[in-house]
Amino acid sequence: MKRFQVNLFLCIVGVVLLALLLAPAVAQASAWSVVQSPNVGSDNILLAVAAVSTNDVWAVGQFSIVSSPFVFQTLIEKWNGTSWSVVTSPGPGTQNNVLNGVTVVATNDVWTVGNFTPASGGEQTLIEQWNGTSWSVVSSPSPSSSFNFLDAATADKSSGQAWAVGYFENASSVFQTLTEFNP
Repeated sequence: MKRFQVNLFLCIVGVVLLALLLAPAVAQASAWSVVQSPNVGSDNILLAVAAVSTNDVWAVGQFSIVSSPFVFQTLIEKWNGTSWSVVTSPGPGTQNNVLNGVTVVATNDVWTVGNFTPASGGEQTLIEQWNGTSWSVVSSPSPSSSFNFLDAATADKSSGQAWAVGYFENASSVFQTLTEFNP
């Protein structure tokens, strides 16, 4: 019985010490704050973020044009360690251009994915790449003539390979998974 009491006492002391050691980490982990970022249209939405380093962070999404509140354009913002700024990005669609995901390989190799609506209609996949100077549209497959969406991206820093995932509507009007790869 005495051995049980000693073990119980040691367990309680261990739990208390562990709680005291973790308390500062928990307090620090919950210290979020709002950081101002630019708004360029009437509706501004950021949907994804990825970091190269503490002073090279990218956020992507969309904004609507004030004169056309339901027409969206690509929105890309960059954190330089001090503040956010808008970085010009292409929007190939005549109606909507939306960026849903972003991933980084290096300072001069960042990928973002989403969708756009061309003049002919039907949502098409959209992939853009940052080369260290500017963003450009990269050709990507759209298996459906009606709905194709890319929602997330990731890249392998060692090989430079990138993946994008989303969904498309098949001929039976059923949504199916869409996976795209850039070797």
